[in-house]
Amino acid sequence: MGNLGLIRNRRLAVVVRCIMSLAIAVILTGLAQAQSTIDDAAKPTSCGVSIKACGCTISSPGFYDVAGTLLDVKLNSDTSCVAIKSPNVVLSLDGMTISGAGAGIGIHVLSGANNSFVSGSKAGGGSNAMVTGWDTGILVEANNVVVQNVTTGSNATTGIQVHKAKFVSVSGVTSSSNKNGVWLNDSSLDQVDYSPGISGNKGPGILIGCTGTCPKSATSSQNRILGNTLSKNQSGIVIVSGSLHNVITDNSATGSTGGDDMMDSNNDCATDIWFGNMFGTAEPAPCIN
Repeated sequence: MGNLGLIRNRRLAVVVRCIMSLAIAVILTGLAQAQSTIDDAAKPTSCGVSIKACGCTISSPGFYDVAGTLLDVKLNSDTSCVAIKSPNVVLSLDGMTISGAGAGIGIHVLSGANNSFVSGSKAGGGSNAMVTGWDTGILVEANNVVVQNVTTGSNATTGIQVHKAKFVSVSGVTSSSNKNGVWLNDSSLDQVDYSPGISGNKGPGILIGCTGTCPKSATSSQNRILGNTLSKNQSGIVIVSGSLHNVITDNSATGSTGGDDMMDSNNDCATDIWFGNMFGTAEPAPCIN
């Protein structure tokens, strides 16, 4: 009986060791799979040449187009629908709608995406692309970028924001029913021109500089605001104190609902130059014309 019991105990020990080894193998396999899933989730999804859904990043130079309506079902890690990470990208929105639900960014041109071009024009004519329902419709953080012929509307903070970027051109855009229409935020040497429909925004139609909790260094200088038409915004064109050497000419701003059509917060406009503009109200009036 003693020998039989010893044999049984040895067999039981072998079975236990086998079960434990199997359990450890299963756990390790599960951890490896979980880590693989985490790694895959951390990698951005690359956009194809024709973009058919939100949640992708353009990581290589070249020509890209939006091939249909994009909805915020899936977003990138920066909360954007489409992110441009590579320099030398041409992105045609081809008249399509890029629609959010009140948060995130429609198109995000990241700081490394210099020399890129975003066009909302529809091939063969027709309505320009609409970027609507985001926190920020289009956010540009790269230098030497062109944004043209895009409509932005009903975005919670800004239709088009240029942030810490230089030599950016915003041209031929329509921006309405946002908080801010076009915002040059801590950005210099940029140009906003010939945009015919900056209207009905709950804040400034064009804001130059940064208000609120921004540091004093967040100024926007040496920008050109040329040939734009603004109407029925809370206020029209606004330069925040400390933003200097800006040139504002040949613009029309009328019908502001709560502020002035044109406003410069610098004492006597400082080094900003205002000339050849049409407006109803201005502050300070002597230096704005």
